[in-house]
Amino acid sequence: MKVNTKDLTGMALDWFVLVCEGATNLRLKDNHIVYDLDFDGDLVTDYLANCNPSSDWGVAGPIVTRIGIDIRQLKADKSMLIDKRHFDESLGDVLETVSPSGLQMVRRPKPPHPLDGRFLARPSKGTGEMVRWDKSDFLSDEPLVAAMRCYVANTLGCELELPDLLVEVAENKTTVGDRYKPKIGH
Repeated sequence: MKVNTKDLTGMALDWFVLVCEGATNLRLKDNHIVYDLDFDGDLVTDYLANCNPSSDWGVAGPIVTRIGIDIRQLKADKSMLIDKRHFDESLGDVLETVSPSGLQMVRRPKPPHPLDGRFLARPSKGTGEMVRWDKSDFLSDEPLVAAMRCYVANTLGCELELPDLLVEVAENKTTVGDRYKPKIGH
């Protein structure tokens, strides 16, 4: 099943981050992601991936730093200044003095923006270059989800083939899918 990287969450997102980090032979065991790990020449099978990069700064923070991912929270202005001739008390307008010379303008409340408080992530452009955010950035309600989507897309691509066992987890939410709970703070 094809999935858009911008839609990845939870176990599926953590799975693909582990792939980006070089984990091989990933599989599920007892509702956890396990893989084979070469530990100084000794192969450890069924190594428990006790990490949830989409929810754990201890795991994702070093990736964000190493790769260089910019994260920004969207904060919409709560009001706007307009010429006082447009004053309308029914809209919640308030007159405000905006200069030492006594210039008055109207402060009008703005309705909440649907993206207010959400997070955008994008690969860093480096120092000295102006950061311009756009709709191709990775959006989420959580900063690490946005950052890890960005990492996966820039490493593996924007459309991925979801492994069959993760499709089963997604389709069978009353069993394995509901029992997977990311561990926060590990």
